[in-house]
Amino acid sequence: MEKLSILLEKYNEVYNEGYFPAIKCKNCGYTTQVLRNRCIRCNSDNLEIIKISHGKIYSYTVINRGLDEITAVVIVDADGVKVKGNYMGDQNYLKIGNLVKSTKIENKPVLIPLSQ
Repeated sequence: MEKLSILLEKYNEVYNEGYFPAIKCKNCGYTTQVLRNRCIRCNSDNLEIIKISHGKIYSYTVINRGLDEITAVVIVDADGVKVKGNYMGDQNYLKIGNLVKSTKIENKPVLIPLSQ
């Protein structure tokens, strides 16, 4: 449990810096955004936290509940690692393959067009 606590602390540090945290296995290289204390591929506990700062839009959905605010949720492919985050930017930019980067807005990481 101690290792998981250390990973969680580092995971939160990366998140609070405005990046999307991911867990990478130092043994086999498998990487996921889901916090775990063991690699699901090789069962190693030799893990590290990495920062995801940019990637390509892999998928997205726009949620409109009839309110003034529209929410866009994006799945980004960052060199094979899929991460999910909220998108803040021009809705016309939301296209599969477009590049986005992480930034910190209101104390949490969000995705914006790479050109901003």
